[in-house]
Amino acid sequence: MPTEFLKLNSAKRIAVGFAYNPPTRLSRKDYIANSLWFEVFRRIDVETLLNYKGKKEKADEEAAEKIMENFAAQYGAKDFLPGYTEIMKSTLQQRVWEKGAKGGGDLLWEDNDPHIYLLVTGKARFKHPDEALPQPYALAITFSYESKADIQLRQKISEQVKIKQREQVRIRTQVQV
Repeated sequence: MPTEFLKLNSAKRIAVGFAYNPPTRLSRKDYIANSLWFEVFRRIDVETLLNYKGKKEKADEEAAEKIMENFAAQYGAKDFLPGYTEIMKSTLQQRVWEKGAKGGGDLLWEDNDPHIYLLVTGKARFKHPDEALPQPYALAITFSYESKADIQLRQKISEQVKIKQREQVRIRTQVQV
């Protein structure tokens, strides 16, 4: 994220919205096939984050939760509220970071450009026929500030965002009469 945004002398806000539509079954006991949630990390490098992800995936469920708690305590962006534990059972989630005019230094990191990482993770509750397909989800991040200063926020964020090319799958159907 642009340093100018964090150093701006006005109220600032970052909101992260996350939604998914899990496969379900009709019985009410564990009717959602899987749970997804996300955590926001700051002051961390990519190698450390990927190393953590690998450890978490190899561990059993109880050990994975301990690893997540310890890692989130060390690198988690605590000012994004509410915490992931409060929203992790919802299919629509939002985390918000808000600071006043002098705030924002918690996301600055030594000589590195300020950045945050979002790690989307989850767990399956039962086997479902659509399990072979990855769970689709939507993620939206909104940056806003209360100032008349033009810091060209949209342009600076667009320059820094790295978007993976999505593979489009087309299915041709034919109706026979």
